[in-house]
Amino acid sequence: MENREFESVAVNDNLENEDRIIWNSLCLRGDRDAIVYLTTFCLILSVVVFCFYQLIHLKSCSDQQAYLGVLGMILGVLLPSPSIPRKK
Repeated sequence: MENREFESVAVNDNLENEDRIIWNSLCLRGDRDAIVYLTTFCLILSVVVFCFYQLIHLKSCSDQQAYLGVLGMILGVLLPSPSIPRKK
């Protein structure tokens, strides 16, 4: 079995003018941005599900505070900050 290392290759896509970065691994070949997005989404989703599970099953309010704080932090990171459009 051949030992291949992780490699990054720039690919020029005819549909876009930008260069995309393709990640090649053992049996996986994919767009870097898509892999990073899906990994981040799965990690955030698992933390949110765990926090909701703990909020449902914990009876004490003082025990629930940490999980509410984590949910609030995730919401603050994911939601864009409001902006007021400026008139020209």
